[in-house]
Amino acid sequence: MNHKTLNARRDLNLARRIDAAGVRIYIEEDDPEGSCVPPDGLLVYQRGGEADSSVFDFFGGTGVMMDLLITFNLPGFAISAFGLELPWTDEVTWLEDPRETGDRSDVYRFGRNVLEFDRSLVLNHSADVRLIRPRGSSIRGYLLGTAAEPVPDQFRHGTMIPAFVVVFDQFGNRHRSAISLWSDRSQSRLRHSGVKPKRGGLFDHPDPVFHQPGAEDDQNLGK
Repeated sequence: MNHKTLNARRDLNLARRIDAAGVRIYIEEDDPEGSCVPPDGLLVYQRGGEADSSVFDFFGGTGVMMDLLITFNLPGFAISAFGLELPWTDEVTWLEDPRETGDRSDVYRFGRNVLEFDRSLVLNHSADVRLIRPRGSSIRGYLLGTAAEPVPDQFRHGTMIPAFVVVFDQFGNRHRSAISLWSDRSQSRLRHSGVKPKRGGLFDHPDPVFHQPGAEDDQNLGK
């Protein structure tokens, strides 16, 4: 059995376990009319440490941050939207681009004076059908969002939570990849205080081979 087949079977088994636990989750293999595309042409990797891809308590709901590396193994790929399937919800609202909201600081924020990330380290604004990614190129950064539903009590601090990150292409096809998110239940400051922890530089210790962009990718990644 080859590597791709093993990965596909692992993702399918994970989805079915979540569904069997009573959480509604879309499984393309069990829906002949579905439009989910196997993720072979879109490679999604988690980067950083556990805390860089985590869920946490956020004002009665859930905060989500994921440090991802996405490599495009398909020609002419454009991201139209991102999605996330958690065991308790798939309704995630991604933080808005500060340039769209008129924020002159160029910073993504979880609430006012709570947790912030420089725009250059974030992927949220990479969802733009006008940005065509050449085959073999990669982008890296954080996906940042919130969900109205809180992290269930069953996911205690330090638990690894199975989830799926979904990348929609310009044609509406869904490319879904299995990930794991660390349950950080220690972030009481994100519910009650005004502490503003600063994120370290994402590229302080870059891996020398992870990015093979074309010229257009270099120009568009920072937009």
